[in-house]
Amino acid sequence: MRQSSNGFDHTCYGVDLNRNFDHKWMVSGASANPCSEIYAGSHAASEPEIKALQDYMMRKSPKWLSHISMHSYGAIWLAPYSYSREHLPDNFQETCQKALTAIYTIEEKHGFSFRFGVASHELYEASGCSEDWSKDIAKVNHTFVIELKPDITDYSGMGFEYPEEKIHQAAIEIYDGFLEYIKTFLGSAIQNRIVNECRNRLNWIKEIQDY
Repeated sequence: MRQSSNGFDHTCYGVDLNRNFDHKWMVSGASANPCSEIYAGSHAASEPEIKALQDYMMRKSPKWLSHISMHSYGAIWLAPYSYSREHLPDNFQETCQKALTAIYTIEEKHGFSFRFGVASHELYEASGCSEDWSKDIAKVNHTFVIELKPDITDYSGMGFEYPEEKIHQAAIEIYDGFLEYIKTFLGSAIQNRIVNECRNRLNWIKEIQDY
């Protein structure tokens, strides 16, 4: 989910769709400049793609268990909140446990390590984002943005232009992670090491916020 060129000439980037959701719109990390890469649109949910998604999800709210928006790149699972470093979801530990279950499965099966963290801590503050809207407005229990491969520290120059021959393997890896993620909603036990790690992560984040 990135730029929409709806109504724009080719000299500008268009609207960054992950700044256009109707949640804390234009509060942080967004621009009112139509030629900015992080242009948030003329108003919240100005883009038809976002309005359609919001309308569809709200018709079924609050029945959703999870909402995941897949992006590239960076190899990281990002939990709310994106708009501010001062806030965490009330079920952060449970969300963390589900994410790490998927991440460790990928690492064990394929030898590749995704990271996990709160969006505003791991990257930067940005408002109008999908994971924040789906958590607070659509009342989805567990929401993420997943930045796919390559890792943000990969300086090979691939970035957004991930090699075609590597895409299939990347898809298999995230698929295996999703299978284990889904199992956590079906009663699959969470490993003790993951429970402990998520408790420690929450305490660490709270310490930073209180500093």
